[in-house]
Amino acid sequence: MAISMDELRAKFHKAVRDGNILAAEELAKQLNSQPSHEDAFICNITEKTWGPINMWHYMAPVVIYGKKSSDGYSITRITPHTDHIDLGEGKTLPVFIPARETAEDICRIFNNDIGEHSYSGFFVIENGETPTEQEVESARGKLEEFYKRLVNVADQEWDRGLKVNISDLHRSAGRYFKLNKPWLPDLRLKKECPVCAESIPASAASCKGCGAILDQELAAKYGLVKPKIQSQSAGSLLQAELESESVFAGKQEVARGKQHR
Repeated sequence: MAISMDELRAKFHKAVRDGNILAAEELAKQLNSQPSHEDAFICNITEKTWGPINMWHYMAPVVIYGKKSSDGYSITRITPHTDHIDLGEGKTLPVFIPARETAEDICRIFNNDIGEHSYSGFFVIENGETPTEQEVESARGKLEEFYKRLVNVADQEWDRGLKVNISDLHRSAGRYFKLNKPWLPDLRLKKECPVCAESIPASAASCKGCGAILDQELAAKYGLVKPKIQSQSAGSLLQAELESESVFAGKQEVARGKQHR
């Protein structure tokens, strides 16, 4: 019965841990005889960049970049490489490491880095370098489930008066769902109400504290006040009245002229 690469690799690592050098060398030969030179790709559905992290002493630090706000995800390429196991007495044993194994290690480390049953929003793409819609939706479901737990924890800590236990991670979860929570600071630009000095969003049409209308046009747009009807000034009314009387007098002169003919 053929042994899988995963089982072979597990046996190799056990032999290294047990100090069984001969077995480790034989297993390393088997591993190196079937290398996979394909790259692996990690998909990140969040805007947070993770890393750098030193996965292996011979690799450059790994960074999983966050997506742009206009994109659905970001892609990070992981390449295969060769590890060198230290056997002691200056001896090393080269072992080929497939890119997918490294990518899965990275995802496991980052996804579990922020607590029990945590999920940071990235995964190894199953085939190729573009994730399927199902893969993205599955990752989004896991992320939202984790974020919901964080929001519940933050609510409990706030109710208990332990706001010091509410971290940026909890606040990130709250902002993801666009929640209005007492433990979630409002990051919008602020201005001061000129009437009551209440701190309110810069784009507010009215003050939530005293009800003063601060932007007539915006308030009218949302039905908070009636639209202003432009009225003529007293000078304009007088001018219109004089013009009307002048026209009337002119008509009278014309009528008298016709009578004298």
